[in-house]
Amino acid sequence: MENKYECGNGWLPLIEEAQGLIDEWNDSHKDMAKVEFVQVKEKWGELCLYCNLYPEGLLEKIIEICERSHHICENCGTTENVTTETTHGWVFTLCPECREKEISRYNKILKGDD
Repeated sequence: MENKYECGNGWLPLIEEAQGLIDEWNDSHKDMAKVEFVQVKEKWGELCLYCNLYPEGLLEKIIEICERSHHICENCGTTENVTTETTHGWVFTLCPECREKEISRYNKILKGDD
């Protein structure tokens, strides 16, 4: 899946899962307005899935998917040793390896080595 969202590739499986739930809901409620993502992004170290509508039952499932993002590295998708911490003023949910890459990247930007 191509990443057209405002978050790292590690969370794409969560987005695909949520899209599957939305597709199922839309298929079983053809007489109602179609549910769609209006924005998908990272905010404060969590996956945020914003929809045009939040039907009862679907909302709870989407919230649960977003909460699971706290245990999955946003960049690589691992669940090993993932933490949500602040790095250079930004909150990230990352594994140690991806956190080191982010710190290095930000240090280069701050030094002007970008």
